[in-house]
Amino acid sequence: MTTVDKTFDILEHLANGGPRLALAQLHEMTAIPKPTLYRMLRTMVDHGLVRHDGSGRYSVGRGVFRLAGEVYRQVSVPAAARQVMVDLQTVAPETVHISAFRYGQLVYVEKLEALHPYQMASRVGKLQALHSSAIGKAVLAQLPAEQADALLADHRLEAFTSTTIVDRSQLAAALPEIRAQGYAMDDEEDEDGLRAIGVAFRDGADHPIGGISIVAPSFQMSVEQAHTYAPAVKEAAMRLEEILAESPSEPSWP
Repeated sequence: MTTVDKTFDILEHLANGGPRLALAQLHEMTAIPKPTLYRMLRTMVDHGLVRHDGSGRYSVGRGVFRLAGEVYRQVSVPAAARQVMVDLQTVAPETVHISAFRYGQLVYVEKLEALHPYQMASRVGKLQALHSSAIGKAVLAQLPAEQADALLADHRLEAFTSTTIVDRSQLAAALPEIRAQGYAMDDEEDEDGLRAIGVAFRDGADHPIGGISIVAPSFQMSVEQAHTYAPAVKEAAMRLEEILAESPSEPSWP
């Protein structure tokens, strides 16, 4: 494990196991020798990535939040996109997501909670899997076949549920049909008990730069019902393309 690997391992455990962890706890979680771990933490404290509270406990530092804010600023959508989500929810009163596709990664950038009590565990800033999410598959389908193949080869196709497609050739074979119909389905492939329909949107050069989806509990949105939402989700994606094209002052998604 390289020093960079260890650094990210420490930050992951601080982010997920906090709010404050002692050196002994981090040592147990990371298996990094205590002298090495201590030196790394001191360096991370000096750079603002980690905070030491004076009592021997560590937490994520302000530097991480600053960097996260800069990244979010680059991928955040124009304010008008929120209205697109609101309008889509009048057709489908479920959770609506907008995700950005950058550098081969898919990340949630906007979320509108459903109008019913059941709430999704998704959050802005969280990465999405390309192979199992509706938006991910919709984005892959809009890429040239060789680029989609290269992305899939570079990603571990984790089986999140019993129905997740983890065979690259099987997934690649499904992409032409997704492209032809203009939307993708996630039928409890990303998370048990959840179903989604997603559509990719593109930039002026016709490259997919993100997507919008409707997500609902599978007991509340059948496969048939999800298909009926396709026209509304496609229209929402088209509106987002227009909004992004008309917002040169907003951060762009290359």
